[in-house]
Amino acid sequence: MQATMHAFLITGQNTQKRLAAMEKRLADLSVSPFDIVRLPNDAVRVGIADIRDMIHDLSISPNQSKTKAGVLTALERLTPEAQNALLKTLEEPPPHTVILAETGQADALLPTILSRFTVVPLGPEDSSGQTDYQELIKTLLASSPGHVLTLLEPYTKTSDEAKVFVAALIVSARALLLSAPAPGKLTKLIRNLLTAQSMLSVNVNQKLVVDNAFLL
Repeated sequence: MQATMHAFLITGQNTQKRLAAMEKRLADLSVSPFDIVRLPNDAVRVGIADIRDMIHDLSISPNQSKTKAGVLTALERLTPEAQNALLKTLEEPPPHTVILAETGQADALLPTILSRFTVVPLGPEDSSGQTDYQELIKTLLASSPGHVLTLLEPYTKTSDEAKVFVAALIVSARALLLSAPAPGKLTKLIRNLLTAQSMLSVNVNQKLVVDNAFLL
């Protein structure tokens, strides 16, 4: 079966560029923040229940847009059971729905999942110029409030940059949970970042929103 044109999988380059490509597609489609359904970004692994919840939400007609979007970051997080649960929706998505996904580990996905997506390769894997967000998170959590504001400044110059930055921090913070000896602070940070991600979808001061996420 050919990949549906309603489902796109962005691969290659690095995390920031894949996330930026997803945000651009959402903007090009004029999808309202209220019509975007996202996987739980704080989950290290995504199971079948999460996918079923997402499928249910996508089945509801859009509220403020012509299109409803399902956004799946780090698609490799899906368990095999969750990937199989997603197949039906990829094969027969609702007419008003587009599914956007990204991964840096396409080889971790089931072949049947890959065959249902239109793969959008951004180019060879590239880490040049890529921020090590896990190390940045560690530095931010260990810094004084004043230093935190200084470190965040380069990433919040525009709303679009802030959106990509927050999305990348969520992905990296989730990965850090696997090895965190004391995950409490990280868990709170992820909750704050998820709130920031929601707030950045509307007309707000992006610098203030991101700064507030680190008031732990």
